[in-house]
Parts: sequence; structure tokens; C-alpha cells
Amino acid sequence: VFVHGAGGLFPENPFLESLADTYRVIAPEWPGYGESSGEESLEDMLDFTLHAWDVVDSLELGEKPHLMGHSMG
Repeated sequence: VFVHGAGGLFPENPFLESLADTYRVIAPEWPGYGESSGEESLEDMLDFTLHAWDVVDSLELGEKPHLMGHSMG
């Protein structure tokens, strides 16, 4: 699961595309970015963490998915 930071989304990305040949690659749009409704907002890291967990949980990725890419660590 690739998580974009406050700077925005992962546009068509050759790195992600090459990983998709071998792995299941997920790069969701967070609320307020891309084509998301923007009605919900992530105000702090706790909101962000809870939202990320909801995404992982709803996709039934198992107990140990890999999270990568957030610009704030």
C-alpha cells in the first residue's frame, strides 16, 4: 500500500507499474486529493493513521501488509 503525502498523489509511476508485475500494488487517493470527494478531511496524524487502517482493513489485505511512501515518515 503506497501512501502519498501532503504533496499529492502518485501519478502514472514507472516504479509502481514495475512492482505491479510481481506484487499487488495499491495507491489509494486520500480524502481531499485526486477524485476523492474531499468531504472528509484528515486533520492530524491520528486521523491519517485511522483512515489508513480502515483502507487496509476494508481491502482484507491480511495481518501484515507493507505500507510505503509517506513523506512525513
